[in-house]
Amino acid sequence: MILDTLENADRYASLHPLFARAFEFLRRADVATLPDGKHPIDGDALFVIPQHPKTKPPEQRVWEAHRRYIDVQYIVSGGIERMGWTTLDRLTQSQPYDEQGDHTFYTGEGCADVDVRPSQFAIFFPHDAHSPCLAPPGEPVRVIHKIVVKVAVEV
Repeated sequence: MILDTLENADRYASLHPLFARAFEFLRRADVATLPDGKHPIDGDALFVIPQHPKTKPPEQRVWEAHRRYIDVQYIVSGGIERMGWTTLDRLTQSQPYDEQGDHTFYTGEGCADVDVRPSQFAIFFPHDAHSPCLAPPGEPVRVIHKIVVKVAVEV
């Protein structure tokens, strides 16, 4: 897992052949105006999903992990989104892997929660489990604007 600001994103471009293009896309002036839904950048190898989810209290936490895609979760606006991170060996699988959705869901205790603010991103690799869309303690649930970039592991 990586947490940083878009300003520092170039530091991570060498970690994957498509990261530079992903960060370039997030820097576009019109990125905040994209409608929700899937927007291909490079077919199924690289695409973005703008969304406006409502945060939820930590007791409604759901752990997930992906096999075919790396998630770059970028907060556009709406306040802080708390995201949990942990290693897969700390969790128990609660649903079988869904190949079409590229996700497996889990239960268990995490390692860390991080608060991701507007203009920040978190990167979750297939060996990371994450629990997105949590409201930080003491803050009300709210609608946030985020963009999830899906980067194919194998290109």
